[in-house]
Amino acid sequence: MVEKKHEPGDLMGLLTQDKTLADNLGYKSNSDWFYQNIKEIKQEHGGQTILVLNHQIIFSGEDAEEARTALRGLGDQMNQCYVRYVPRVEEMPII
Repeated sequence: MVEKKHEPGDLMGLLTQDKTLADNLGYKSNSDWFYQNIKEIKQEHGGQTILVLNHQIIFSGEDAEEARTALRGLGDQMNQCYVRYVPRVEEMPII
């Protein structure tokens, strides 16, 4: 098996390497929690990248490098973390 290399700034690449079933279930659970709470999250964290782990926002900030550092610091739990940029109101498309 060929190991896929990711660019240093590739958050999604970091998240998708070496995922186990438990990681996938944790990621899905955190993703579901995000979408269940999206209204409040948009109000509090618009314009920020957030990391969700165990149904809690464990990081929020505007600096992508800080988000990458926080993600790497999770060690084995990194692949369970849901990472998302939360757009500001003015960045959201008008439908």
